[in-house]
Amino acid sequence: MSTETDLFTALRALRAAVGSPKAAHLFRRIEVLGVPLGRNTLYDLYSRMDSPADTRAPAWSTVEAFVRACLDQADRTGRRIRPEWRNHDWWEDLYRNYGNTSPQPVDGWTHAVEKARRDCPTDLLTITAMNADAVHLVDRIQRDHEVVSRRSQYAPGGSGANTAVALSRIGGRAAVAGIVADDSEGRNLLAQLAGDDVDVAGVLAVPHSRLPTGSTIVLADQSGGRMIVVSPGINSELATRLRRQGRVDALVEAAQQCRILHLTSMAGNGQRVLQQEVAATVADRTVITLNPGAIYASLGTARMEPLLSLADVVFVYEQQLDVLLGHYAIQDRPVEDKIRDMRARLSRLQPAVTVLKLSMGTTQTRSVAITVSEPGGRMKTYYPDGVVDVDCHRLTDATGAGDASVAGVMLTLLNGGTPVEAVNLAHVMALAASGTVGGRDGVPRRPDLGSLWEQYSSGAEIPSWLTD
Repeated sequence: MSTETDLFTALRALRAAVGSPKAAHLFRRIEVLGVPLGRNTLYDLYSRMDSPADTRAPAWSTVEAFVRACLDQADRTGRRIRPEWRNHDWWEDLYRNYGNTSPQPVDGWTHAVEKARRDCPTDLLTITAMNADAVHLVDRIQRDHEVVSRRSQYAPGGSGANTAVALSRIGGRAAVAGIVADDSEGRNLLAQLAGDDVDVAGVLAVPHSRLPTGSTIVLADQSGGRMIVVSPGINSELATRLRRQGRVDALVEAAQQCRILHLTSMAGNGQRVLQQEVAATVADRTVITLNPGAIYASLGTARMEPLLSLADVVFVYEQQLDVLLGHYAIQDRPVEDKIRDMRARLSRLQPAVTVLKLSMGTTQTRSVAITVSEPGGRMKTYYPDGVVDVDCHRLTDATGAGDASVAGVMLTLLNGGTPVEAVNLAHVMALAASGTVGGRDGVPRRPDLGSLWEQYSSGAEIPSWLTD
């Protein structure tokens, strides 16, 4: 896609959104295309613009005036700009060919599906922590209480890495960007990923590191509760080492060659800033998905705003949504209201999808819900249909359930499926993954999905693209 088309896509959307909270996000999109300005500067420039009082769409000249004001500001700050932005004939050509058209508003799911239609060598690239998990099954997790491990098992982990494995097993092309030490745990993590046909070219293996490969201790009890203790190890140096070795550009290039860029929580501010930079560079053409996890959710919407505003799809546990909202959260409110509140706090979200990972108890009939933003500020939530009876599935360990459900949603997006198909496949993936210990052992492979669908979602029609 040309620079001209990229810029016009952003400007055309801006015309439809001026006066709404979405405008601020679109300003950021224009910034990504060549004028990196601060958010406050953009707000200040916009507040000085004159637009008709009786419409939310300004005249084309107002849009052009806004961008030219950005260019003037760029001159004052010494930043480089694209020369065509100053070419009067170029602007006239844009207006003549496109300026009289208005985009039809779309829902968040359609928006993501359309972005995922690109032909790329990689379906998914995830920037993720790489961890070796030690999972302990216990009777009950209690504060200030000693518990006995009924069963212990090593398992490869890292949320994004788990999702990459799950997507690869069910038919996607996945790649991981991360870091490990050149120790036994790191080598094992790389071997496990390669064994599942996940591309690990983007993983740094650091020899003679003073920090070990990341690790976690996971306690999982019979009620489905978990406690996870993270030792980041060398994960905390990913951004520093990439910048020191001049490899950030290579990471951006890899992100430009994928259909979905998936971001998961990592320890340390530097990693989050790196993820934000990469996502901002490719957000105009790549589906951005975010799994904030407990670490990022604890930062609240204010600090997470840059990443959340770029995300087309957000995957979040229901309890983490309350943590993310902080004092704005009201526990017993409908999920649509909570998501609407989150969007209001950000004031910059594009059409979006929120995948809510529901708490999984010892027995569970619903594991996931998908809420899709619709034009006019409406929300529509989808739940799995045709689910199994409560006694048909017993939970062993929910550690990998959420990451597996993410892969189910992604595969549906990649195949142009519907939210109904996505929530049903995500549900099947979650229940399959939760039947064993660890994040990957229970994750199914493509040939197994038909029988698992019958087992866990027999009342719902299996998508044709899943059986072809």
